[in-house]
Amino acid sequence: MIYRADAGGGIAGVDFQREDYRFSEFTDPVARDRAAWNAGMDYIRQEPVAFLQRAVVKFVRFWRLWPYAENYSSPAIIAVYILSYAPVFLLTLVYLALWGLPEFVRIAPILGFAGYLTLVNVVFFASLRYRLPIEPLMIMFAATAAIRLARRWPSGKSLLARVGMDGANLERDVKKPAAGL
Repeated sequence: MIYRADAGGGIAGVDFQREDYRFSEFTDPVARDRAAWNAGMDYIRQEPVAFLQRAVVKFVRFWRLWPYAENYSSPAIIAVYILSYAPVFLLTLVYLALWGLPEFVRIAPILGFAGYLTLVNVVFFASLRYRLPIEPLMIMFAATAAIRLARRWPSGKSLLARVGMDGANLERDVKKPAAGL
């Protein structure tokens, strides 16, 4: 059986033939999974520096501002990615730097989810498309940072007033849990 790379299969855009697979002699999927797991753990024990170097590369690929693939390397595509994602990314970092620690209890589940997805992608196969579940949460952090930063300057306050957000109070709008819960 051949898994075609252009049909969504394959590995890194290369067609994949089941016969070439190192663990194809296993017919039992549980035994095949266990053998692959053991081989992976053996590799990590034998080559910890190489594993960590690859993990750093995958981390950068996961969080980079534009895709790593050659198909998306034209200047126009990179510009669209940077213009759409960079503000969200930077404002999320601003939010985490200024308000992340004081609001840690509130955002800990979100940070845990983002950390889990990052870790899984660093260990296995990193692609920025796997970051998609985190991006709506990043937009929430970025919007909160943008409003809070805008409130610090008179021109920002007038801008918020013009768009009807001068009364937006993020802290007030959060419902407090009932007593005893």
